[in-house]
Amino acid sequence: MSKIMSWVLILGIGLFASSCGFVDDIGSQNDSITKKTKMYDDAIRSNPGDVSAYMGRGAIYQDSGLYVEAINDYSMAIDLDPIKSVGYIRRAEAYFENGQFYKAIIDLSKAISLDPEELSLYVKRGAAFGMDDQYLEAIDDYTKAIEIDPTDPEIFISRAEIWESLENLENAVDDYTAAIKLDPTNILAYGQRGNAYRKLGLSDLATKDYDRIEKLDPDHPLVPYFRAMVLLDNQDYKEALKEFDRAIEYGANDYSSFHNRGVALLNLDQFQLAKRDFDKAIDINMNKGLAYYNRALTLAAMAELAFRPEGSAPELLDAAIEDSITACEIDREYC
Repeated sequence: MSKIMSWVLILGIGLFASSCGFVDDIGSQNDSITKKTKMYDDAIRSNPGDVSAYMGRGAIYQDSGLYVEAINDYSMAIDLDPIKSVGYIRRAEAYFENGQFYKAIIDLSKAISLDPEELSLYVKRGAAFGMDDQYLEAIDDYTKAIEIDPTDPEIFISRAEIWESLENLENAVDDYTAAIKLDPTNILAYGQRGNAYRKLGLSDLATKDYDRIEKLDPDHPLVPYFRAMVLLDNQDYKEALKEFDRAIEYGANDYSSFHNRGVALLNLDQFQLAKRDFDKAIDINMNKGLAYYNRALTLAAMAELAFRPEGSAPELLDAAIEDSITACEIDREYC
């Protein structure tokens, strides 16, 4: 038998074994769900008009990530009892978790028509509008929620984030400030307001907010991260790198931390390390055009220096072109 055929046979056996294990895992998961839904299955067989049974089984499906099945059960509950808001609410939550934001909005709108003074419905629909890029509608819903309860800082934070999406940083700062007045220990509000100040070019005010976070929680990863962002804005890349290292060490292992550390490394001409961070950022979130754009710049710089450990210069240029195309496809700003 040739070496090639031997490797094909070994690979085939390995894949077969892996697939068997995978099937076992799926079978085990399905068995677990079946056991959990058995009571509701029996209730529905006994009484096909049992609304609570459909709702209960739908909740199990939803918790298990089986959104289509959950939506079907909630739909049955709605058909049987269309004048109660709970069915629309639960189905909207399943739509939301499944990324079907427009359908979630429709269901939440129906729930609001049935229960127009329920605060949580405006918050939920505001979130769905935000995820569907309908920012003005999201602002309206959060504003209505604030009218119902002006004492909840989280609603002000949610509206502030939408203002940021609309690039209205002044209004965002006002809402973060309102949240801080309601909860002077709210680390997220200080961090987000500091970030908004930084974008407005008000680095001194941003630093004061970061100092406040450090007093509230000295080991919080937001502290070195946001300090690093201020340093990055000021083109102090060496000090920014130290703060990004500290943020990641403290647990800020997210897209922004790796991407922005990569930017610092790129500006320090540490191309291999920069590429590694852009790789990690893209692994975490493949839908950010800026990460592909910056990795393309890094690869082009490496190709110019003929950085052999990563491959030949032509290969690096091909990879840079591919990243540039991807960045453009995700966001026309990088075309």
